[in-house]
Amino acid sequence: YFTCYKKDYTYRVFLAKNKDNIAVGYGALKRDQNKLYVTECVAKKYRNYGYGYKILQNLIKIANKEHLPVVAEILSTNTASLALHKKGGFK
Repeated sequence: YFTCYKKDYTYRVFLAKNKDNIAVGYGALKRDQNKLYVTECVAKKYRNYGYGYKILQNLIKIANKEHLPVVAEILSTNTASLALHKKGGFK
């Protein structure tokens, strides 16, 4: 369950919910020129259940429909996020 809660030309926020309709995290897209920057976050108690990957995949699908490249800026110390994005196809 992935719903857009804020949408304008440059920034969109999506709320991710589980099968019990409980918010587990969010994903966001920020358009800058002809690129979409992605960010996502999953609540601590819902981590390691695949929600981050599902959120990222939904963001990538949106970018593909809009024919825009996706960019993720991640701190080199954030190993969990680096692993997630690598799994999602980022280099």
